[in-house]
Amino acid sequence: TNVSVSDPLPANTTWQNNLVVSPPGGTTGAPPNLVSGLSIPGGTTTTITYDVLVNTPLPEGTLLTNTATVTSPNILAPVTATVVDTVHTAALAISKSADPVPVPAGGVVTYTVTVQNSGATTATNVVVTDSLPAGVTFVSSTPSQGTYNPLTGAWSVGTVNVQANATLAIVANVTQAGVQVNTATVTAVDQNDENPNNNSGSAQISTPQVDLAVLKSVNDNTPDKNQNVTFTINVTNNGPAGATGVTISDQLPAGLTFVSATPSVGTFNSGTGVW
Repeated sequence: TNVSVSDPLPANTTWQNNLVVSPPGGTTGAPPNLVSGLSIPGGTTTTITYDVLVNTPLPEGTLLTNTATVTSPNILAPVTATVVDTVHTAALAISKSADPVPVPAGGVVTYTVTVQNSGATTATNVVVTDSLPAGVTFVSSTPSQGTYNPLTGAWSVGTVNVQANATLAIVANVTQAGVQVNTATVTAVDQNDENPNNNSGSAQISTPQVDLAVLKSVNDNTPDKNQNVTFTINVTNNGPAGATGVTISDQLPAGLTFVSATPSVGTFNSGTGVW
């Protein structure tokens, strides 16, 4: 009768506040004082369970020593029991790439995310979050395992074995120009990770941008009636990317009649005025 159980937590662990006494009895608390005032009839067993979180990345093989002590006025001396647990760690790393780079606005890009486990322990319940940035819209995904939710960006990878990896390919449309950065991050795993600093990977795409300038001149701005004049149009691309599919409109006003055109590249339609 009046049994008390104390159990200080090992270093680098956190109490999860989910203690269960079976069968119920006594007054429950928190480490180190788990239960007090507990009665255990002769020939019976009472079990106390609770969880702790290993909250600091610890090296593979680290030992966590935990000792429980039972006291009661009915026993001559405190009774202790010790368990030594070995920390097993995963070593997840994320890498990410994009193809093609650069990609034009309106084009299609494929992102490839790879999560690798180089640790000594299988990683379970792995989740990688990869939300597409603004300016990129989802088309399809192909995970080597698990499922990808484009609405939340969550890739439920599942289990990644030791010295193994899993990949996710995301196909997307590029809807606006500029630089787009896409990042994938490990957001859940059951095990400690030896190096959480490499749990994210990013890929950057850039959409080519151009700077077109048009300059127009005439060889004689005071011509006589029925005199031919020559208009010259210069189009300059100040970059940085090459411009494709360029169209320039130059419709002659009333009082002028088309004679001929000599484009350096492309074609000119005198009826529509489109070069």
